[in-house]
Parts: sequence; C-alpha cells; structure tokens
Amino acid sequence: MENKVISERKENFASDISVVWDAITNIYESNWRSDIEKTVVNYDGTEFVEYTNKGFETTFKITIKEKDSRYELTFENKNMTGRFYSTFAKVGNGCEVTFTETVFVNNVFMKLLARTYLNSQQKKFCYDLKQILGEI
Repeated sequence: MENKVISERKENFASDISVVWDAITNIYESNWRSDIEKTVVNYDGTEFVEYTNKGFETTFKITIKEKDSRYELTFENKNMTGRFYSTFAKVGNGCEVTFTETVFVNNVFMKLLARTYLNSQQKKFCYDLKQILGEI
C-alpha cells in the first residue's frame, strides 16, 4: 500500500492577485498564521523552518516562484515528506488560488489521518489569509 495522500483546495479571494501572492510567499512574516509560532529563514531565503504553536517543526525548500502564477515548495518533518504548490488565476478584481499538497506519510496509521489533517490545515490557512487581507 502506497502511503501517498493528495489534498487540494480552491479558494477565491476578493483581493488583487499580487496582494494575495505577496501574503502567501512572504516567508519572513508568519505572524498572521494562527498555527505558526515562528519561521526561521536560511541566509538566502530559499529554505525555511516553520514551528507550530506546539513546537513541531517542518522544513521547506522553495522550488518554483513565478510571480502571481505558481509557488512550489518541498517539505519534510518527522511524519511526512512531500510537495506543496499553489497556482494563481486572476478572477475579476480578485483571484482564485488552488492549493495542492502531495504527501508521503511514514506509516499506515498516519495515512488514515493525513487527508483530514491536510484539509483542516488548508482551511485554516485560507481563513487566516482572508483575515489578514481584510476579507473577513
């Protein structure tokens, strides 16, 4: 049994695509994220570690960064590895962002919980993002 789980969420934002892009890709400012205590960025800004409010850490590496179009990261922590990417599309005065995560979990038990966990995290991320953008 393969331990791969894919989670996708499409979210519409009233804010301009560049404003949404800047908020998502600014790895130096994570204080708007309700689940993140801090982010530590490496010297050249290509890798960073997020620490949750409970001290759990995940390491990310930026692999693609195409302004207002595509943002892709690889990540790993003690429970899983994978790829996270966002695609951006202008819709009227706002935009639609598709968030996709492909993860490989380290054990079968984690696979049972992974999809629910990823969906919850994506929902929380979008809610926090809409708050910082003033859309809620």
